[in-house]
Amino acid sequence: MDWLPIIWIITGIACILLEFVIPGLIIIFFGVGALVTGLALLAGLPTGNGIPFILFSAVSIASIILLRKQFAKIFRGTDVVNDDGRVSSDDDIVGCSARVIAWDDTRQEGKIDLRGSTWNARSTDTLTVGDAVKVSKRNGIHLLVEKS
Repeated sequence: MDWLPIIWIITGIACILLEFVIPGLIIIFFGVGALVTGLALLAGLPTGNGIPFILFSAVSIASIILLRKQFAKIFRGTDVVNDDGRVSSDDDIVGCSARVIAWDDTRQEGKIDLRGSTWNARSTDTLTVGDAVKVSKRNGIHLLVEKS
């Protein structure tokens, strides 16, 4: 049995699953490229002259260019509507006070409680559990905070 297609397929599945751990909507497309390459090898694609790597690169790059915006719309989630009917935005979070509920000073990150929800947070300040903080910016899934 030829293991090369199986290795490509396992690598593709691993990349797709890794996207859930490391969000950014890039790794999933390399997973798609690896899966397509593995399936093409199972279907008889020749392995000489680096053809699998060329196919992997072409499919990965094409899927990033053609599909990333569509996937971003799907995975962005729904908008949060405030009590007054306005759609929530970063402006509604920036400047708000929160409380540190878990903190790792060596990594300068932890969790904060903001309006009854737990958020991932980062700070250059030295913080401890129970400290009051103010949100200064949103950076992806992390809120940047400073000591109040």
